[in-house]
Amino acid sequence: MKNLYPILFLFIFLVSCEKEENTISEIPEWLQSQIEELENSEYCFDCSLTKITFNNEFYYHIYCGFWSCMYCKLYDPNGELIDWSSDNFNNFLSEKKDEVVLWTCPN
Repeated sequence: MKNLYPILFLFIFLVSCEKEENTISEIPEWLQSQIEELENSEYCFDCSLTKITFNNEFYYHIYCGFWSCMYCKLYDPNGELIDWSSDNFNNFLSEKKDEVVLWTCPN
């Protein structure tokens, strides 16, 4: 009976483990070139691509820690840079949800 517990524990552990999602496939094609450009540059450190849900749509945020602006590369679902008024931007900041990191610099 004592030998059964470790086997049972191992089985439960293996069954409960979640497989990490392959987020690369979630990156839109229009963003791939920007990601490749960052990866091939000497400035690819502390950079990331995040998918954010706002008003039931996905927005994509590219950010590098050394940039002077926080949301200067925020794209709508069609790949257009966002240029919101301050009210709309404040709504975005307060109502955004489900932030998922899709990519980070490999360095």
